[in-house]
Amino acid sequence: EFTVVRNGVDVDRFRTGSRASARSLLGIAPETRLAVCVGRLARQKGQDRLLTAWPRIRAACPDALLVLVGAGDAP
Repeated sequence: EFTVVRNGVDVDRFRTGSRASARSLLGIAPETRLAVCVGRLARQKGQDRLLTAWPRIRAACPDALLVLVGAGDAP
């Protein structure tokens, strides 16, 4: 027997404002494209692949910003 937990985090608990207000607070223009990776920074998670690919992504979308959120030993 098993139980499926669709989302173990109550995301509404963390929604305290709008995307527009968050962007304004961080100084990010509304039209700026964001790539956000949230998770433990560890080799198993593959953030190194994202960092390797990022120059190609920026070449295609020069105004894009990458945000890595998490703690760990190394990306």
